[in-house]
Amino acid sequence: MAEWKRLLMSWENRAIEKYFLQNRSNTGEDIKSDCMDQMQKHYPGGYDLVWAKDSKDSIYHLDIRFHTPADETMFLLRWS
Repeated sequence: MAEWKRLLMSWENRAIEKYFLQNRSNTGEDIKSDCMDQMQKHYPGGYDLVWAKDSKDSIYHLDIRFHTPADETMFLLRWS
């Protein structure tokens, strides 16, 4: 697994714990925002984070959606 993916999962888990303990109403967006801040800090690029259903465990996790194919190519060249 790529290092960026492992870190994204770690940040997601921490944010889930943080916001669910606070019992906030907009938890999904707060988690996504925290993780996006971390991703852009460590892995800048032209993408957004979206909630996507994992085919392995049928649970939603954050995943990257690139703005353009060129953004995806540059990200993968730099960070994979």
